[in-house]
Amino acid sequence: MLARVKTLTAMPSSFAAGTTLKYTRSLTDFPANAGWTLTLALSGAVPLTKDADPSGTSFILTLIPVVSATLAGGTTYRWEERVHNGSDVYSVGVGSVYVTPNLALVSDLQSMDEKLLAAIDAVLVGKITDDVLQYTVEGRGLTLMSRSELYELRQKVWRNVCRARNAGRPGRRRRVTFTGARSEQWP
Repeated sequence: MLARVKTLTAMPSSFAAGTTLKYTRSLTDFPANAGWTLTLALSGAVPLTKDADPSGTSFILTLIPVVSATLAGGTTYRWEERVHNGSDVYSVGVGSVYVTPNLALVSDLQSMDEKLLAAIDAVLVGKITDDVLQYTVEGRGLTLMSRSELYELRQKVWRNVCRARNAGRPGRRRRVTFTGARSEQWP
């Protein structure tokens, strides 16, 4: 069964790099058939400007996959829509859009905190109890972290990973239900 593509009427909050972005914009004060042109400007890691195609009184803005693939995935872009007709130019929409990575091209989507957490875990698993915490050879020194310092750092990094995975909340969401008679009261 083929999935139906939802017809968009404005810039979405996110889209994937390397995919088609298409939406129809109707502006009653600036109809396409009256000579107005709609232009989208994306400002971010890779700036982009695109004119919409007129369709009756509306505009159809399309970013084909080859064009959207040039955008940096995993990045938030600021966008602005402007209409112009002759020397008149008006801003008709602004906002931000998150461009998700093109999963067909990206092999590693781990954040830096996730990579750091894995590295800390690997060190803790292989940690020898008689570690030297500091040594110097020919004037060059190296300081190692103690097991307790590694555990402390691991907790901080783990909280960052949890927040990123749980929309800013520090841990997993849990549903709690209280049971018992309604007449029970706290002392």
